[in-house]
Amino acid sequence: MSTKRIYLTRRNPAIAAQDFPREWRRHAALAASFSNVGRRYTRVAQCTKAEDFALAPANDYAGVALLWMESLESALEVNTDPEIVARLRPDEVRVFGMEVVHCAMFTEERILRDGPATGVVVIEFLARAPGMSPEDFADRWQAHAHQVLGHTSVQRLVRRYAQDLVVRQPPPGYEFDGVSEMWFETAEDAATLLRDPRYVEEVAQAREGFCDVGRTVLMPTRVTHAWSAPA
Repeated sequence: MSTKRIYLTRRNPAIAAQDFPREWRRHAALAASFSNVGRRYTRVAQCTKAEDFALAPANDYAGVALLWMESLESALEVNTDPEIVARLRPDEVRVFGMEVVHCAMFTEERILRDGPATGVVVIEFLARAPGMSPEDFADRWQAHAHQVLGHTSVQRLVRRYAQDLVVRQPPPGYEFDGVSEMWFETAEDAATLLRDPRYVEEVAQAREGFCDVGRTVLMPTRVTHAWSAPA
């Protein structure tokens, strides 16, 4: 399993929606200028919310960052680096209206369908059902994944499927237990799956048993910046 830092961010209202991907890329360039970041991150995907998506959700989030790290220890080291705290966090406020530390989660990735990292990702943030332990949630969620992957539409349309299990206490307001990623070739493919009544009904019924469904956050996104460390 890979360690990932994932943040679910809003856009600083001072930045126009059409300018947000550009300003986020500028932020990524600043982050990459720190040697500690370049040594610790192995891969990055900036996923901007697809506002024109056929089933655009009613939330005010602007994007999701998927950041693959060497290890959890490395992720924590980057998070507390004094130079990064002094220079990068003010730019986070410029782009996102807040410091990323207040909206980021540390996770362990489970790849359940390997495939290419394409340009469209449907990302969901899930919270466990009240009274359920994190361990039971993880087990039920993984078992549910095998049901999802057996669905005909998923087999036809989804290129890559991963579950990211939250492994440290997330910040207030972001008390999620898992993040799912479904990667598609096109936005049309993603919309086709999310409009499939049989798929939607089966997923909803299954999640009632282990998720607090009212807290689920759905983010259909396009990858607007990606980077991988040299092999």
